Amino acid sequence: MLLTRVAGASALFMSIVTASPIEKRDFDAQLTFFKVNGGSYTVSVPADSARAEVVKITEPEEVAVVSSAGGATCSIKGVKGVDVVIVGQRSTQILPAQPIDTVYCLQL
Repeated sequence: MLLTRVAGASALFMSIVTASPIEKRDFDAQLTFFKVNGGSYTVSVPADSARAEVVKITEPEEVAVVSSAGGATCSIKGVKGVDVVIVGQRSTQILPAQPIDTVYCLQL
């Protein structure tokens, strides 16, 4: 009986160890940039490990606040040198306000 339990536990352990890893699906981080003049724009950034890339932003107006819908860690770089990191769902100020140069995100 003990041998049967050990064999059963061993089979269960092997099935867990050899199971295929959970695959993360395509995920795009959603960032909204609020301009100094009151307008805003939203950017969708590929954030899953298979598609993550640095996204060049071509909007020339200065940004005062950036907001993330969540699900990713994002690095935002401004044209005047600011470097801001947002983790999850939150907003943060861009100080000093400036146009955004690049964004890079990875899914949490």
